[in-house]
Amino acid sequence: MRLLDRYLIGELMMPLGVCLGGFLIFWVGFDLLGNLSEFGSLHLTIGDVAELYLCQLPELLITVLPVALLLALLYALTTHSRHQEITAMRSAGISLGRICVPYFVVGLLASVFLLLLNEVWFPDALDRVERIKQRHSADRARRAWRERLVFQNRSAGRNWHLGAFNLASGEMRSPSFREWLPAAAHRSVEAEVARWTDGSWRGETVRESVFRDQQDSNPGIRETGFLRLAEFTVSTTDVLSARSEGAIALTNGLLHTNLSGGPSGAVASWQAVSFSTASNELRGLTFLLPATNRLERYVQADGAVWIQGGWEFRGVREYLYRFTGDDNPVTRTHPVAVFPGLDESPDLIRSEIKVGARNALKVMRKPRLSVREVIHYLRLHPDLPTSEQNYIETQFHARLATPWTCLVVVFIAIPFGVPVGRRNIFYGVAGSIGIAFFYFVLQRVGYALGQSGVVPSWAGAWLPNAAFSLLGLFLSVRER
Repeated sequence: MRLLDRYLIGELMMPLGVCLGGFLIFWVGFDLLGNLSEFGSLHLTIGDVAELYLCQLPELLITVLPVALLLALLYALTTHSRHQEITAMRSAGISLGRICVPYFVVGLLASVFLLLLNEVWFPDALDRVERIKQRHSADRARRAWRERLVFQNRSAGRNWHLGAFNLASGEMRSPSFREWLPAAAHRSVEAEVARWTDGSWRGETVRESVFRDQQDSNPGIRETGFLRLAEFTVSTTDVLSARSEGAIALTNGLLHTNLSGGPSGAVASWQAVSFSTASNELRGLTFLLPATNRLERYVQADGAVWIQGGWEFRGVREYLYRFTGDDNPVTRTHPVAVFPGLDESPDLIRSEIKVGARNALKVMRKPRLSVREVIHYLRLHPDLPTSEQNYIETQFHARLATPWTCLVVVFIAIPFGVPVGRRNIFYGVAGSIGIAFFYFVLQRVGYALGQSGVVPSWAGAWLPNAAFSLLGLFLSVRER
């Protein structure tokens, strides 16, 4: 049986190579004649042109390889039928299904090859083509930059604005991001003296610290001589009822020492070294304010580079907004800063740029986005509008489903190539090619229906494969 399998595969590979080579030569020659003047104006060398067509090969093979495999299968099967080889094999007790196993193996390997070609070896083929075209351009460096980019990482709750982003190096110019700090973020206020005046506390020599999280070892700090402590809503009566380690009698009042109190209004907890009933002064006051109104951080930088899995920002200005509507945020500057937790890698940003641009131009009628790019985009946008989510998810399923066309054409070719008798060979060729043409049309219609939301995204991408595989299987069973 192994000898039979080798024979059948060998008889298939020769016409497959001829068909595939013919398609490639025709396509390259036709395209080269049409773009020769453009290649000359771009000063591309012969090596550049060869590399350019190599990068365009994956997209071409998605369409050409299934057609070439279909024609090769029809040629091989009709040749075997005309020479009564299939009849002889079936007379020897070999079933039609067993005879066709080598063809299914070839279809499976071709599909896996296309999947790997587009997802592993050339996932960004179209971008490579553009880079090759600009390789000798005088403004090549400028063309690598994309300016004035805005995107939102909804899963992390961060909004980004980039003055410019380099597609090649992943460098950012004038980046900024705004994010809500986690619930563990809080403020700490320390005052050397707090005096009760006109129904509120007025602090002297105040130090305000904003902690971005529970373990923040480098909080944002601001010091001021005088500050009205509007958030400290503890009254003098509350102070007198607070826990105290003792009171010292004065000539005109009492001095309460080592006071501490629990939650009161917006204040989570507070403590003070002492309180004088004579002067209504708290000394050594410290109180904590939880992020009840959500603290917000806004970061601006002159530039940023991706180093060892994280962004290193240069010339950083950090603004910590203590509450909504804060017009006087705590401000810090850093010559160089690394902010942990920023998972927007250069690849994610490239995906955002690529998908966003093609969304805007509505040019994604074919599965041009790699699975990785779609996953990155969905990671940044977990709550897309329904219309856009249908659009992107159809791209995802189409990218996975399209390579399996090679396996589908095996199901289509077998019932038209196997029949024996006096039937004209062109009947099987015309019939199978007609069905294959209808399959490709239905495939494009499925993409459009999935992207528009008329059918589920997975159905628009996978149903043509499933329907025509079942049709081919049904026709093959009838031939048995």
